[in-house]
Amino acid sequence: MKKDIHPKNYRLVVFKDMSNDVTFMSRSTINTKETIKWEDGNEYPLVKLEISSASHPYIKRMKLLPVARAFFLPWHYYCRIFAPHI
Repeated sequence: MKKDIHPKNYRLVVFKDMSNDVTFMSRSTINTKETIKWEDGNEYPLVKLEISSASHPYIKRMKLLPVARAFFLPWHYYCRIFAPHI
């Protein structure tokens, strides 16, 4: 592995979605002045987000789709699959 390829301030950061109070931890180089105490008892820099995948309406809708809906095809595709000679 190459050494010293990441910036010096590449560290664990907690991101908080302000619309629904969902928090998650990731690595980042973002500068922030706020900190938060995480579940493991340590204090990490805090970045407040207005929207994330947890609160975005289109992402939520995609997660809620039933699995069978993914296999829905318009009728003309079925004609090509099951009766290609027509």
